[in-house]
Parts: sequence; C-alpha cells; structure tokens
Amino acid sequence: MVVTGAPTSACTGLRPFNPFRDLAQVTGLLARVFGPELAAESGSMARLMSVMARFPSVGWMLMGFDAWFDGTLGGYVWVCQDKVVANASIAPASPTGRQWVLSNVAVEEEYRGRGIGRRLVEACLQHAWREGAGQVLLQVWQANDPARHLYESLGF
Repeated sequence: MVVTGAPTSACTGLRPFNPFRDLAQVTGLLARVFGPELAAESGSMARLMSVMARFPSVGWMLMGFDAWFDGTLGGYVWVCQDKVVANASIAPASPTGRQWVLSNVAVEEEYRGRGIGRRLVEACLQHAWREGAGQVLLQVWQANDPARHLYESLGF
C-alpha cells in the first residue's frame, strides 16, 4: 500500500494497534496532536496523556488489563521509520456490540494530507462492521474542519 506523498522506503504503513508495543508512542502522539485542545478543555486530561506517554503502566492501571484482552479496545496505527505517526481507535459502545465508537484519530502534523487518516478510519470501520456493528459514532471538535471533511466524506 502506497499513500501519495508518503516516503515509501521509510513507512511500513498500517498495522493493528498492539498495546504492549504501541501504547507509549500512541499516548505521546495523542498528547502532541490533541494537547492544546485538551489543555483548553481540561488541563488534567492533558497532564494525564503526558504521564501515560512516559509511563504506559498508568494506562494499564486506569483501564484495567481486561480491556486490552477482551476486544473492547482496538484500533490501528501507521508506522514510519519505526515510529507511530498516526493512530485511530475503535471500541464497542454498547453491551450488544451493535454500537461502536471511533476515537483518537490523530496524525502527526508532517504526515497530514497524505491519506493516512482516511486509511486508519477505513480500517477501524471495517473492523467494526466485521464485528457486527450496526452503527459507528464519533465525536469531533467543531473547529476541526479537516477532520469534519474526512468524516463527512465517509458518510458521517
């Protein structure tokens, strides 16, 4: 898979999120990408993301080990030069598994505009549909025009 504008020799691309391997990098990514918005809404959430990036075990303690093993937390990452440069998460939102939530779609600034976010969201949606989702929900900041455009182009 080649994404337009992405350095193909340095990017291995899309792969499933693995909390053992990826948690520290993903929380660091989320802190960088969403940090200003999180700080404006809740300074405590921005601080928590920063701590989780440095100490991934905090995430294990807060969410519990079961969340990582029973399929309730999942998603995909995009990797370039052994670094996670983008992430998207998908998880069931209802006990029946019919409603799912897409969240934490984040792409490092220098990798934006290359279709990476779209590929991550598409992979998450395919995962949810395979698992029997009837509906996928998401939340997006109103001022985030690029994200809103992406989601609208995918039918949200």
